[in-house]
Amino acid sequence: MRLFHDRREAAQELARVLSYLKDDRPIVLGLMNSGVPLAEVVAESLDAPLDVLLIERLAAPKNPEHIVGAVDEHGRISMIKSTARWHHLTSQQMVEPAREVFKDLQRQRGRIRAILPEVDVRDRTVVIVSQGVATGAKMLGAIASVRDRGARKVVAAAPAGSGKAAWHLHEAADLVVIPHRPSKFRAIAEFYEEFSPVPDELVLAIIERWVKRRPSQRPGVITLLTKVTGDHGHLLCCELDLPPNTTRGSGPFPTVIFAHGYESDGRNPRTVPISQRLAKRGIIGVRVNFTGHGRSEGELEEATEEQMASDLRLIVDRICDLAEVD
Repeated sequence: MRLFHDRREAAQELARVLSYLKDDRPIVLGLMNSGVPLAEVVAESLDAPLDVLLIERLAAPKNPEHIVGAVDEHGRISMIKSTARWHHLTSQQMVEPAREVFKDLQRQRGRIRAILPEVDVRDRTVVIVSQGVATGAKMLGAIASVRDRGARKVVAAAPAGSGKAAWHLHEAADLVVIPHRPSKFRAIAEFYEEFSPVPDELVLAIIERWVKRRPSQRPGVITLLTKVTGDHGHLLCCELDLPPNTTRGSGPFPTVIFAHGYESDGRNPRTVPISQRLAKRGIIGVRVNFTGHGRSEGELEEATEEQMASDLRLIVDRICDLAEVD
């Protein structure tokens, strides 16, 4: 049974149903990846901040079909109380299973948080948007995570889903909004005529478009690409994360240099958010790309320890010449 042409049409209907929440000044979180296109439409309709909920499900070690919790982009493990009790599991016991999942989240986080800073949900009404709810496992994990972050009220929202999943969600969320709940539910894809995958690149395009329309959510950090000519003639690139409102000649600011090597680079998913948080606190973050790494020219094989040491000396000398650097 096709209910919607595509995710946008589904989101428009969901936004109409959720319109009464506008006075609550909610925050809209899109479940990564497929919930983000819908969340954009809902957030626009509610005139609300938009964020991406980077979260992944955690299965019971001995019963992989049973979801007992979730891990978020910070490594925070949230347990679904009902299923966790059933399997006699605690968050401490899920640390090891969460490690591999967390690596993938960190990869996504570095790219997303460079564009859209995480929104603080403490004491706020939060609407979690999904493209559809089948088992409800990921949504349950998302609800637990958002509650752990201090949300005052949590709304689970999707255009369609199974009645059984909605019943489970009612036990965890303050409000469940799923307009279409067919008695014979088989798969989320059956609700959509057009149901193509949502790649990371589309999510990045959505949030880039969003921060252009919503300057208040635009990160104040300014990222500049600086190039230095290495002693071998290759161009070395490094990215400078500057404090908000930095202009030429302002400062000087204290500076931290992140020098990765051995196949890592200046866009390391752990380094980018740290560097940008430092910039927000008035400290310049310099993310180095050695020879053959990231945007720098050359081959990885050329990046010997001696070469990287030489690259770093040249980059430090160049950075220290900037008036903004202390």
